[in-house]
Amino acid sequence: LCEHTENAALRESTVGALCESCGARSALCAAISAATAAIDGIDARADADTAACGLLRWGHMRVNCLAVLMQMACSEARCVALLGEDRAPAAAAADLLLSPGARTDLEGVRLAVNLLRNLAMPAANKRAVGAVGAAEALLAHVGHRDPNVASLVGATLRLLVDGCAPNACELAARHFARAGADADARQSAASPFGALINLDLTKLHPFGRAELARFVCITVSACCRPPAESAPSESPHLPLATQLALSAPAALEFGAFGLTSRHAQLHREVCDALNAAHAVHVAAGAADDAAGAWRAMRLSAGGEAIPLLELLRRCVSAGTLRADECAALLQCAS
Repeated sequence: LCEHTENAALRESTVGALCESCGARSALCAAISAATAAIDGIDARADADTAACGLLRWGHMRVNCLAVLMQMACSEARCVALLGEDRAPAAAAADLLLSPGARTDLEGVRLAVNLLRNLAMPAANKRAVGAVGAAEALLAHVGHRDPNVASLVGATLRLLVDGCAPNACELAARHFARAGADADARQSAASPFGALINLDLTKLHPFGRAELARFVCITVSACCRPPAESAPSESPHLPLATQLALSAPAALEFGAFGLTSRHAQLHREVCDALNAAHAVHVAAGAADDAAGAWRAMRLSAGGEAIPLLELLRRCVSAGTLRADECAALLQCAS
């Protein structure tokens, strides 16, 4: 009924009734969570008879419930109302993505990512979606074998941090808290961008790569800030060792992909991230090391490898970046 293609009025009345129902959202989310738990239980048993255990039936129920929630998340107003105070739809989708059984449920993963993308679109929802661990759940699927799903993962990650610094800072804080309290260990530990940096770029759609690059740049810009510029009530100030790890050359090189595009917005995001990283390295007394790494960076554009700093100069010449925005970067690496 929710996907009825021949009768738009019937489809809208069905979706509208579900959105107005007090119990529909809760029942759908509870069913998804129950299915995820059951599927993971079956998946954990090497000797399980999947047919007898009802694996297929659990999978179908979960996919159908996600499809109904997707139909309900059809506008910003409905997405705000659907999320609710308990954030159950976002939590159910994130739990699915983090579950061991997700590796074999291609349709369930696609719908879960789609649902998180829709829920994260309204500005009023971003923080709530991020608070259930959606970013960590999405990072587990950046290398999805379906390029369309991988691109959708990248777009959703970018949506979660774009205009919501607390989500970016919380993602970094959680990651490095798991790495341990030792500063040297945290600096050497793989950053939250490790899964991105290790991707086979030949299998990544350009749109997905651009969205992931934007996610890196926006996260670095949000997290790498002096204490005076941080708003503790909105997002935590991260230790210098954490900021250094986030702005490592490999992450910046991945994020700088935006400079190879023709879009001024992407150029500005890269420039902001580089400036934030430069400030962090200056504060740590490591500006020379950073400058050396940036001079060595080459980005593929038009079939040739172009130095990162040359691309910055071209953006200034083209007018998509101002000379004063790039002055410190070009000077430190000259």
